[in-house]
Parts: sequence; structure tokens; C-alpha cells
Amino acid sequence: MSRPRPSRFAARLDQRVLPGAAAWLRRVGGIGRLAGPPGRWLRHAGRRQPAAMGAAVAVAIAAILLAVTGGDYGHGAAPRPSPPATAPAAHLGPTVGQSVNGYLSTAAGRLRDLLNQPASARTTAVVDFTGYLTVGAVRSLLGATLDLRVVRAFVQAPPPADGRIHTLTITGLDSLLSAVTASHQDAVTFLRAYHRLTHRARLRPSAQGDALLASYADRAQQARVDARGLGPGRGCVFAVVVSAPAGALERIASRPAVRAVDPAPPGVASSRLLIVPLEPRAIGTVAPLSFANS
Repeated sequence: MSRPRPSRFAARLDQRVLPGAAAWLRRVGGIGRLAGPPGRWLRHAGRRQPAAMGAAVAVAIAAILLAVTGGDYGHGAAPRPSPPATAPAAHLGPTVGQSVNGYLSTAAGRLRDLLNQPASARTTAVVDFTGYLTVGAVRSLLGATLDLRVVRAFVQAPPPADGRIHTLTITGLDSLLSAVTASHQDAVTFLRAYHRLTHRARLRPSAQGDALLASYADRAQQARVDARGLGPGRGCVFAVVVSAPAGALERIASRPAVRAVDPAPPGVASSRLLIVPLEPRAIGTVAPLSFANS
């Protein structure tokens, strides 16, 4: 059996970030304050076993960064929209450069075709909203629809913040609240850790400290936007992926807050779909989307 390959994030930590981070933290002497009681233990252990201190500090900083980023900053973030395990068999949603009105017409036509076919058990569809909804508004919009299961949500800090899009895999409307809350908390936690590192870099400037901060500057900017724009009480949910019978999809499409309901082609498993949402601000032609960590 082949050994699992490390993620690109882990490799980057090992090869580029951790060596500099370890040297920098040894010089500033702040690991005890940075990491709390475990850090104080590491500092004490380092006095007794100096040769092991570099590895210990590297492990500590890796744990801190991995804890607040989950390997890649953003809860449920995806470098590409809804990446399937195998090569996609079908694209569901708008394509870059397509006319928005043309897409809306095509999606409506696909829904009509589905309604004219013999009743099927369930169909996967992407549901695009006319604006950015709170979690409560999404529940009010979809919660009373029988036989509807929400399996994914697309969230974004809305304009003018222009946050990147996060894809949240959920198990229904009940889990949407916790998923959006976690996205906000991820951003807040990341910022706190980044601010601590920034403070120590100012106290003891060094090339290694500057390099560590620079490597996370873009994610820190993402986190600032998400900390302000994401959350259960903020309008940030602009599309969901659902599984439902054709009749339920028709009822959803008739609601004023819904811009489009685009069903998947018949016979294509949801795992083989590359699903892309339509942003509420999209007019004219469809622009490329900016996903978190893309």
C-alpha cells in the first residue's frame, strides 16, 4: 500500500514556514506567552534540552497554525466549486462568459423539462437567491418545503466587502446555523493568532518573522473580511444545493427570493457534478468566481 502524500499546505509548512518560524520564536522568547501553559512547558523543557527546542517550537507553531486554519483557512472552504471525487460528468450552474439572462432561461427550461418527465425520486439542484440571506431567512424560505434536503451552502461576505466564497457541506437546514457560525469563528480565531504573531514581530524584527507574516498576509485579509461579513445573523448565504422531487423544486422556484433553480441532468449522480452558484450581483455576463483559497 502506498503511503499517503502530504497536503500542499503541510509540505509548505515543513519546507518554508516552520524552519523560519522556529528560529524566530526562539529569538523572541515568546512561545510561552503565545501558546499558554503548553508554551511555558516548552520553554522550560528547552532550557533542559536545548537541542530539542527547535523541533518542539516547530511542532508548537504548526499546531497553532493548523488549529486556526484547519490546514487551509476557512471552514468548508473549497479551492474549486464543489470538487467531485472523480472527473465531473456534468457542469451544474452558470459558466464564465455566459449571458446571465441566457443562463436563467436555460435553468428554467431544464426545470420545465424535468417536470414533464415521469416522476423521479429525487433530483439534485442548485438554488440561487436574489440576495444574501441570513440563516433564519433561509430556514423561513425552505424549511416548510416537504421532501427537501439541503446538502450544501455557498456563503460570502457580500459587497462592498467582496469576500471570497466558502462552500459549506451540511446535513440539512438544522446544521446550516452551526456551519455558518463556525466559518465566522474560524476567521476570528485566525485573526487573533495572526495579531499575536504581528505583535511579536514588531517587538523583535527579523527576516524570518517578516517571512512568516507575509506567508499568511492574504489569509489574514480574507479573515478580516469574513469576521465582519459572515455569521448566522448576517446576510451571507446566497445559494444552496438541494436534493428534492421535481414538484418541490417547482414550488421553490416560484418564491420571490429565489432567482433560479437549476436541476442536474437526469441520471447523473451528485458526486459527478461540478456545481457552481450564481452570485446575486451577477448581471450581463457571468464573471469568474473567487473561492476561498483558490
